[in-house]
Amino acid sequence: MKGEDNMKNKNRHLVKNVIGTLTIPVLVAVLLQGICMFNGKTMISNMTGFDNFVVYIAIVMITTIALSINLNSGRFDFSLGSMAALSSVLGAKITYSILGGGSNSALMMLILTILFGMLLGLVSGLMYVVLHLPPIITSLGVTLHLFKSLSFPEGRYVMKEVQNPSMTAFTGSWIYAAIIIVVVLAVCIAIFDYTKFGYDYNALKNGQKVAVNTGIKEISNAIGCYVI
Repeated sequence: MKGEDNMKNKNRHLVKNVIGTLTIPVLVAVLLQGICMFNGKTMISNMTGFDNFVVYIAIVMITTIALSINLNSGRFDFSLGSMAALSSVLGAKITYSILGGGSNSALMMLILTILFGMLLGLVSGLMYVVLHLPPIITSLGVTLHLFKSLSFPEGRYVMKEVQNPSMTAFTGSWIYAAIIIVVVLAVCIAIFDYTKFGYDYNALKNGQKVAVNTGIKEISNAIGCYVI
């Protein structure tokens, strides 16, 4: 009987979360579609528009997740944009200038970009831990003086290098963006809800002093957040 009550409570909590998550996007979509219809337009007029729509959902969702990981712990990270730009530049340069690209160059660039993003996140996290400055200050310094200065000289020419059949096919279909959305959500849920790292993260987020006093390592967890 008690198990059934717990299951019912979990189901109610799940339904409540789903409704809370979808309410604002659905209302906004209805409002925008109404405005479009009033002016004789449609919000998504063709398949290209739908492809772009899903791609931008992926971009906004992943950026929001990355920002919220640190923000929930009181660390505002300004370096996300410059980190994304520099990791993309490095991934593109190695994939197309050094390795020569190829039929699977888009996948190769994606993997390299993720690895470079993790490395740059590690650098940003170590700067925060070592300097003992507020994260808003260290992230601004990393953004303006390190990541942007490294990405600008080569970043100007990257668009010429990535205009190839592999990349065009990858970015021209909503399916790949949808796969990325599902994978990112699954990985984040697995890490933050079902691992020791996630349990420690939630404990630090909800009560830092108490969590540290119980033996949770705050520094390693903070660096891990930057890497993710």
